[in-house]
Amino acid sequence: MSENNVETPTVEPVVPVETAEGDGALNGDATIQTVAEPVVTEPTNWLPDDLRANDKLKGFETPEALARAYLEAPPPQEIPETYALPEGMSAKMGEWAKENGFSQTQLDNVLKLQEDFRVYQTSVANKVYTEGRKQLFDSWGENKDANLKVAESVLSTVPSGQKLAQVLKQTGEGGNPLVIGFLHEIGSFLKEGGYLKGSAPKAADTHNPLKARYPTMFPTEE
Repeated sequence: MSENNVETPTVEPVVPVETAEGDGALNGDATIQTVAEPVVTEPTNWLPDDLRANDKLKGFETPEALARAYLEAPPPQEIPETYALPEGMSAKMGEWAKENGFSQTQLDNVLKLQEDFRVYQTSVANKVYTEGRKQLFDSWGENKDANLKVAESVLSTVPSGQKLAQVLKQTGEGGNPLVIGFLHEIGSFLKEGGYLKGSAPKAADTHNPLKARYPTMFPTEE
């Protein structure tokens, strides 16, 4: 206590954990004070030993954090006994969904994504086919209609033509410019050989390049 009755604050001396003699760099003996490093504990040290190594639980530092995450998580989706599938779709799609634990909503999302991709592919193909047909028809010029009739006549002349026509209709490949051009090429061979209606009768010594290339397409001639 001072003469003016003002209390002088007491300063506790610093007790170093470890001390070392200085080298005089501070104009005298220096004292180096070291502090013990804090103990670092794992965020999941509150978990039992068998759960502590689980990667799914490593982000939760307290039981409260884990409980809140559980309550905020969406409820698990129910796996139905049977799935509602689009008409004509194989039941194997439902089997696949059940094996992978899909709910009906999750399966519907997968099917929608699949349909969206199919529509996208179709739109791209249609654009390519439209541009390809324009180039093909422009190259034919005034013979466009006549050449299309020659190409179409192949489907009614070749024995397997009707089956091919059905496939082209089902797949939409009938509008493929490569298919149209190929049928026209085949039709031109048939026309030169006298196998198409309206073509000139073939001479006995006329060589048919189509028959030489595809001999099974034509009956044996005497």
